[in-house]
Amino acid sequence: VRLLDAITAVITRTPEVWHLYAVLCDAMGNGELSRDLMMKEVRALMGGEWERTQKQVERVCGAAGRVAERCLADGSKRSLTSARMLLTSVLHGASAHFEECEAVASLRAVEARVQVATAALRASAPA
Repeated sequence: VRLLDAITAVITRTPEVWHLYAVLCDAMGNGELSRDLMMKEVRALMGGEWERTQKQVERVCGAAGRVAERCLADGSKRSLTSARMLLTSVLHGASAHFEECEAVASLRAVEARVQVATAALRASAPA
């Protein structure tokens, strides 16, 4: 873990590094840190003009979908809020040129599930 801390302090724009770090933290049972690192992976993938190529849109949508699924599994207000913000950002960029892409459609389905979970959480909150 210390090695990956040192690597990510220097290499911040390489999504593969963030992905590997997230997998390691997940394997060690640190799901919250893993989710945060997965978010960094998505942000690294969103560098440049990511929304202009279908391959990059698919990569970003796939990574964002994994983060959102993790947030859904957690189910906390913080996690669901993070997922909603991430999905809004990714879908805004991705749908500009690739609305019909299967990865975008899949991410929209995850977004709908996050909205349902958020509504259920709000409904169950004490008044």
